[in-house]
Amino acid sequence: MGHLRHGAAAGVRPVGLTYEASSAHADDMETSLDADSFDPLSELAAVREARQHLSRREEVAVRRARVAGFSWAEIGTLLGVTKQTMHRKYRKVG
Repeated sequence: MGHLRHGAAAGVRPVGLTYEASSAHADDMETSLDADSFDPLSELAAVREARQHLSRREEVAVRRARVAGFSWAEIGTLLGVTKQTMHRKYRKVG
């Protein structure tokens, strides 16, 4: 198997942040890191919140991909991990 179905990667549409929006967000973060009023604890709390949000988003996306018939290998390829990693992390999803 090892290959994505024809058009699978091209057909993936990002949900939420676009590349431009995420790039702008990264620029804002860099600016805030340079500011004299930088608060490391607030920044760490924001990172924790972002990780939690991304984790929930990934789980929903994986569930939807499995329901749509994508294999663990295809999903893993799109997320940059092995099919074994995907299966181990999400085996209860389906």
